[in-house]
Amino acid sequence: MAASLIGRHFFIQSRNRRTLTLKSRLKYSSAVQAVSNEDVESLYPPVKPRFPPGNWTSMTEEEAWTRYEAMQEMTAVPTVKERLEKLTKKQMRAYRFPVNNKSVRVLEFQKNVTKSHLIKGLPTVYDSLQVDSLILEKIKPYIIEVLLLEKERLFRSRFRDIHRDSLILRNLIQTLLPLLYEHNTALRTSQVDEEVDIKGFWDRSGFKRVMWYDPEMERPKEFRIKYANDVRFQTAHVCDVSIRTENPLKEFLPIDDELCINEEFPVLEYHPKVFGTSKTDREKSQLTPGYNLGDPCEFGLVSFHNTVWLDYQRRKYGDAVTEEMRQGMGLTASFTWLLAQAYSQGFNSLLDVTYPMTTQTVLSDGQKMSFFAYQLNTIDMLKNNMANPRQNICWYTDETQLYEKIEDGKVIGFNDETCETLLKFLLMKPERRNINMKPTLPAESSDILSETEFISRNPLDLSTETN
Repeated sequence: MAASLIGRHFFIQSRNRRTLTLKSRLKYSSAVQAVSNEDVESLYPPVKPRFPPGNWTSMTEEEAWTRYEAMQEMTAVPTVKERLEKLTKKQMRAYRFPVNNKSVRVLEFQKNVTKSHLIKGLPTVYDSLQVDSLILEKIKPYIIEVLLLEKERLFRSRFRDIHRDSLILRNLIQTLLPLLYEHNTALRTSQVDEEVDIKGFWDRSGFKRVMWYDPEMERPKEFRIKYANDVRFQTAHVCDVSIRTENPLKEFLPIDDELCINEEFPVLEYHPKVFGTSKTDREKSQLTPGYNLGDPCEFGLVSFHNTVWLDYQRRKYGDAVTEEMRQGMGLTASFTWLLAQAYSQGFNSLLDVTYPMTTQTVLSDGQKMSFFAYQLNTIDMLKNNMANPRQNICWYTDETQLYEKIEDGKVIGFNDETCETLLKFLLMKPERRNINMKPTLPAESSDILSETEFISRNPLDLSTETN
């Protein structure tokens, strides 16, 4: 009996001892777990991913993180003016990219640098835009009268050919606009400018350049040079006539359309010097869309450019080479204007456009005309096609004559089809898009909250009809 009591006593003590040990272990493990959960951030700093968020197929880890941090810094800049100042603060050399490029066989180079695809014909939106025959018959006599008066007056003067054709083109537009106010109300509040300076710059990958060279380093020469895989292009052009409106043109294609992504464009491995380009001095890059920041008419409707210089090139190189120059001129002029407009909306080479931007371009010498429609889908050209498959689209038409000749005070062979296409470009109505046009700017940005009213919201009735 005593032995059983002693055995039972030892059994209870050992069980209690095991229970206390288990409780202490559980208490210790829960305390450790609480400490590890609370101090996990301090004990284990977050592991930096290899690449930042986004697609960086074409860049090294260092390049990707450098560009990502620059994007974050640019996003924090609250106004367009400050962003432009930040982008142009550094003085650097850039390759000139002229609109009137007189070098031979550079069309492929122009398409590559602007990441553009050329399509013959106009977008389908123009098929639904019909010009009433009554409008054409009403306007046709005014066009003929302008052509007769200007030809007679200017041929008696001592103006050079380029000045003559520019004056004819400007007077023709000035005559047409008041006649079309009642058919396109956006023209009433539009801004019409002559001899407009348009400048832009952008960075393009695929071209090797030297970033720096340190002769004092105790290394072989090839290790003292650091290269970059991008160069900067600077373009500047004087537009004969530009028409701007408060609202943009409608998009010709959705930005994710297959035509904007899957179409091929030339990829060239040659240096820009091979294509006749030259470098600027070490200076600040320049950008102007043809208007001051704050102007309510900040979207381009249509621009007109003189092509008299192409006549000289035709006599030197023939029709085939001149045709490429004409296509390159229309593509580059359209791209330059939309590029500058995109920068004025807060976008730039670090912050790509989030919606397509469109414009129309007319090349003419007063007699021959060709028409271009351009859609800007991207200005981020530091990534390759896998990282950024978007590309810009440029539609164009063949060059046609507005009239055949002027003889004995009469316009012979007036072309109604060319006149109708010209009227379509002027009658294309802008429309307000139900999106934020400056999505990269903060909501409290002064570029969004305040606008300078240059034009009255209640324009005068400028209808040409009389009783």
